[in-house]
Amino acid sequence: MPKYQWRHISVHFERIGSGTPVLMVHAMSVSGAYWRKVIDALEGDYNLLLPDLPFHGRTGSLPDPSRHSHDENADLLRELVEAAFKGPVHVVGHSYGGAAAVSFILKCPELVDRVVLIEPSLPMLLLEAGATELMTEFMGIGDQFDRFIEAGKPQNAWQTYVDAQSGAGTWQAMPEEKKQRILATTAQAYAVGQATRRNPLKLSELHSLRCKTMMIVGDQTSARHRRTAEIVRDHIPGCVMAVIPHASHMSPGSHPTEIAAEIDGHFGE
Repeated sequence: MPKYQWRHISVHFERIGSGTPVLMVHAMSVSGAYWRKVIDALEGDYNLLLPDLPFHGRTGSLPDPSRHSHDENADLLRELVEAAFKGPVHVVGHSYGGAAAVSFILKCPELVDRVVLIEPSLPMLLLEAGATELMTEFMGIGDQFDRFIEAGKPQNAWQTYVDAQSGAGTWQAMPEEKKQRILATTAQAYAVGQATRRNPLKLSELHSLRCKTMMIVGDQTSARHRRTAEIVRDHIPGCVMAVIPHASHMSPGSHPTEIAAEIDGHFGE
């Protein structure tokens, strides 16, 4: 499998197809392989670059998860794009990968043509936009998770997090094998949380984006993800929104045909 050496870690990526260059950036807890169903449904002719971000998939972990940031992700994406392509690329970013994509686009506008964002994880913008209740909910869950991790109590961290998301007693009722799989992603989850909360992005920065942008949301997604997507859409000039019926936050996995159709439509205009 292809590898790229970056900051003393080995970054895994895949290259698929030929044609219009496209960078696809995955969500938390998955990898570039998560795009497979979407790729199979795409009708356009694309040269796809699918990296595994640090701490994900077959890419190595950075030395200090507590210092991980989207600036690092943007630097990595810039190097990968410059190594793979001679000109600008279209960009697709989902959730955590959507936030990384926004940082990359702001840092390297000359490398970006058109953009599709799928519910980018940019919850820190909620406070600036006045959605304080949603922001407080997000920060409360994340801060408690971090405190347990920093105290060396990953079981407590995940129990608190899972029960907050799915109801009290969910963690205890979970099969031991599933608990162990989740616990194995602790360093990854902690690093992602740090990058999300350390993101310095301001709403005013989104006004500078001049690439043609589409925002995709599922009509069953959470209030936090929906409101964040709306805020980002409203601050990117000319950004349009597509709503996927019956989809929630992980729509590239659950509704790949619909996601692919929106990507084809936006990139083919």
